[in-house]
Amino acid sequence: MLDVYLRPIEPLIAIILDRVCGSDPQSSPSDALSLPTLGVSSLDLGRFRSNSAPVQQRENHMAKTKYQVTFNGKVVGIRKCDRIYTHAVVVQDDADAFYHWAHNYVPNETDRENFAYDSKRAVQMVEQYLAEWKYQKSDHVESQISEAKAKVEGGFEAYAQRLRQEKIQMYEDRLAKGGFLPYVARWCGRPDLAQKASTERRHLGSRYWGRTNFLAIVPIEIAPAKVKTERGGNDPAAPRRPRTDAQAALETS
Repeated sequence: MLDVYLRPIEPLIAIILDRVCGSDPQSSPSDALSLPTLGVSSLDLGRFRSNSAPVQQRENHMAKTKYQVTFNGKVVGIRKCDRIYTHAVVVQDDADAFYHWAHNYVPNETDRENFAYDSKRAVQMVEQYLAEWKYQKSDHVESQISEAKAKVEGGFEAYAQRLRQEKIQMYEDRLAKGGFLPYVARWCGRPDLAQKASTERRHLGSRYWGRTNFLAIVPIEIAPAKVKTERGGNDPAAPRRPRTDAQAALETS
């Protein structure tokens, strides 16, 4: 017959830890409690021992350092981490390449497939659309059909021109938000790792559109208590978050 033990409850576990771990040295051997008697497995006991590690030790293990990267006199990257960093790879997206890509945009295969799909939706009746997507509501279907008609209006050439205008607007928005400032592409713990990362394709060269150029390998510093990048975050290319009314009131007060 298999031995079946009930799961221990915390007061009993506390008593066992006192006796087994020696935190109660005045207790006599005759007072010791048997682990099997109370249904305490060695796995449960080991788990309680690991969880009772000193709090200070766990806090030290999780201690984090705030680093900053300075390039041309400006902070271009901030990171808070428990790892040790020594060097950073600083890059910059090429604004001229992005401008050329946007103003000379040529529709790709995906754009052509999207145009064909929208052309099909634009001539469908609501009933036909619901036969394919039966769980959607009629008013939503009508809006989808109207949107498809607007996209394909004027044929493919007009469709391509609207796509090109969207890319140009993307460039203008990013330029206005400082999206072409230098930023940290890689944080490294050794100079040789930074040198290797500075040649990797995922950090440099052609990336989606435009081009990313290598600028420098920069030593990493310990950041002061209050420091921000040019965009107020780790990545200067990231757009700013809109201010709330409460934040605006605080800034003007």
